[in-house]
Amino acid sequence: MDRRSFVMAGAAALPLAAAALPAGATPAVGRRVRVLTTPLANAERFPGAPVPAMGSALSLHREPARRFDPAAVVVADAGGNRLGYLPPASAAALSALMDAGMPASARVAAAAPGGLRVEVFMDLTGTAPAA
Repeated sequence: MDRRSFVMAGAAALPLAAAALPAGATPAVGRRVRVLTTPLANAERFPGAPVPAMGSALSLHREPARRFDPAAVVVADAGGNRLGYLPPASAAALSALMDAGMPASARVAAAAPGGLRVEVFMDLTGTAPAA
């Protein structure tokens, strides 16, 4: 099993673990977990977006109305400029977690005019989703 499959399988199990906690419990208080590092997909669709600096904070937003990928997660810089999408294989599990209420964030892992790699984190400081 390659690393990406292992990480995504683990991420898919997080809602199950959170749902098993007693109501009102807080799983892994203060824990921010890196779930993947990946290049952005479809970045060429946003040519006017400035290339953010290494380590810059990025935001992740669900885009379920995207016709070809209802699990789409778009990546934007601090100014709201769209930079690209997470690859579909990565977005599938992450979007399910985000839809369940788990906060996600990202930062620039490598920045170059030809491409951008991002590190994606899940914030495990929230409470378990209501059943």
